[in-house]
Amino acid sequence: MKKNKLKLIGKEVIVFDFGHHSIKIVVGKPLKDKILIQQSFTVETPEGSFKDGKLIEPDLIRHVLQQSIDEHKIKTRNAICTIESSEIITRELNLPKVSEEKMQQMLAYEVEQTLPIQVNEYIIQSKFLNEVIEEGVDKNKVLVTAVPKEMSRGYFELLSSIGLRPLIMDLHFNEMDKLLESKYHLNNLTNVGDKTIALIDLGYQGINIVIVESGIHQLNRLIHHGSHMIDQNIVNFMDVSHDDAIEMKKNISSINQDPSLVESDEENKEMRVINIVQNILDGWMAEIERIFKFYLNQDAKHIIDKILLYGGTSRMVDVDRYFEEYFNIPTSVITSLTNIEIENASKEVTLYVNALGAMIRK
Repeated sequence: MKKNKLKLIGKEVIVFDFGHHSIKIVVGKPLKDKILIQQSFTVETPEGSFKDGKLIEPDLIRHVLQQSIDEHKIKTRNAICTIESSEIITRELNLPKVSEEKMQQMLAYEVEQTLPIQVNEYIIQSKFLNEVIEEGVDKNKVLVTAVPKEMSRGYFELLSSIGLRPLIMDLHFNEMDKLLESKYHLNNLTNVGDKTIALIDLGYQGINIVIVESGIHQLNRLIHHGSHMIDQNIVNFMDVSHDDAIEMKKNISSINQDPSLVESDEENKEMRVINIVQNILDGWMAEIERIFKFYLNQDAKHIIDKILLYGGTSRMVDVDRYFEEYFNIPTSVITSLTNIEIENASKEVTLYVNALGAMIRK
């Protein structure tokens, strides 16, 4: 899917954020100084149709998308999709300063040498990050992304099959970069120019960690854990149905409680659920901590100033406090985005962060 940076300004677009559990859909217009959101809603991803960014049963997904477009009377044909997948490979490379033409040749060679892929089966894209000095030599630090051509083709064919015009395939980590580089301030954070922010998407099937330092992308990692683990553990340990497990999770008054402090049978039930959830969260945070340490160990000057949480599990009451106490880093849930004008759409920004980021064209 080819990027078109200028012609989308002022044009209505529909954005699909594809996930294992649900597909978030946003309709709006990227304008010069803001984004106008006309509709936003979520549809359930058909069971067995999607896994790790791959369309397993595209016909099932096609049906629910067509149904949603008809139901919401969406007229625009301009489509953007955004995904994440462990099959999408990213690397930060330090390359000599050369002309654009030589850079492309060098990238092809470096990717072939450093990534475990057949280059001709991937779409290779690069993004300049900043200038660095390596062993006394001036170099460009470049973020290289490799997307399987088959995966990209699948989304192109899916969107085309329901009468849409696929314009862009975006990636979750790239949307976070854009949100912190742009005027669309998350939670009204306007002074992040000299800060390092860790953005953590607590998704259903995976957790995506992006670290942005002084507005420049530093790394992103995808962990194969997600809220499905919480649901399944509640089912197993509480001997309840999947629907009841989700309801019990939603009804937790605060995740930041001591499960040993119980005064009644009803509290005991909730505390058992809290204990299950905390055990899962502790495992996640141990994995996230390893990624943080990898970044911090690269340079003695590296610090992480703030953590921003989003995604489905971030809506759990006091999960930000739980993270903050574990990492001893100020933590908050993304609840607002400046320069967004909302018409007839959900105001729950947390769920639609990736889709909104995909709508930002630079």
